[in-house]
Amino acid sequence: MSESCPIEYDIPKTQILGLRIIKLMMNAEKYLQEKIESRELPDDEKIHSHISFMKKIGVTKGLQAEPWEKFISVTGGSIFGVWIDLRLGKTFGQKLTAKIDPGMAIIIPHGVASGFQTQDPHVTYSSYTIKKNILAETNHIFIDPFDEELAINWPIPQNQAIISTEDRSYLKFSELKSKLSEK
Repeated sequence: MSESCPIEYDIPKTQILGLRIIKLMMNAEKYLQEKIESRELPDDEKIHSHISFMKKIGVTKGLQAEPWEKFISVTGGSIFGVWIDLRLGKTFGQKLTAKIDPGMAIIIPHGVASGFQTQDPHVTYSSYTIKKNILAETNHIFIDPFDEELAINWPIPQNQAIISTEDRSYLKFSELKSKLSEK
């Protein structure tokens, strides 16, 4: 039984190929969850969902590029999102930032690093793996979100941000470029 998607949306293109910021007119997460539960998604599309709840302003996560596509949204509060294309090619290193709040969603293609910083207390952030494009030679890539070379204008500066020890230990962008040039 084929049914059209009841979600109304606007999907403008961004300068990063495949990255879309979507303005939703209904709860897309509820629609996606219903499709997952009803198993109307293809069997070979393994879906993973992850929901994070952050109580404080300034929680900073990322930057992580993964070998699959993701659909992310914020259902409470708002975030400052950052995306950097780490796929080899003419858009390598391109950066996009945007404030994301309820009623918006992002489709992130594999190989594009994403990170965010909470802008409100009590942020609920949802992430769904929507398409596994895993290639044997593709790995997760982690980049320091406060690397000076990336020149990300985070609303909350590093000395006031809440960031995990793990996220602080990620590669510098120059280290990633060096590793990629060795291949």
